[in-house]
Amino acid sequence: LEALPAEPELDAVFAERRRAAEWRRERAAVKRALRADWVGPLWRRTVSWRRHFAAVRDGQLHFWYSAKHALNGVSPVLVVLLTAHVHLVPPLPDHDLPVLTLHAPVPAAPDKRREWRLAAAHYRDAATLRRALEDYIHAAPSPDHRDASTPADGDDPPPPPPPP
Repeated sequence: LEALPAEPELDAVFAERRRAAEWRRERAAVKRALRADWVGPLWRRTVSWRRHFAAVRDGQLHFWYSAKHALNGVSPVLVVLLTAHVHLVPPLPDHDLPVLTLHAPVPAAPDKRREWRLAAAHYRDAATLRRALEDYIHAAPSPDHRDASTPADGDDPPPPPPPP
């Protein structure tokens, strides 16, 4: 009997499950409203991990502070254009938290690249996000210009270019 959770613990578990079910219903509505291929919470690594609401649509990865901001037309905090110049590094297969890494050219300096580390809330979300990103990256024609992203304040400095 000691292994059974106490009533407050059960309430917390059921409350979390209800919130998750509500989010799944809301997510479908938000995805339709934004006309996006993927939407959901996404953690982005800058100096520390920051939680954002993200959407993949129209060949771009958009970041907002919340889904309400996205639905109310607030400008995204960060937009990464998903072109053929963007390199996606898949997560390591043995990690509990799948972390995708994007390398994209810096708008002001096309020969330099910026790195973003992204973590989805669930491994299924990460797999769906990865497929959505790959669809745009592999299908996108190379643009005439190499501006691939617009960074927000506090982003990490760009890493060295990946080896050929």
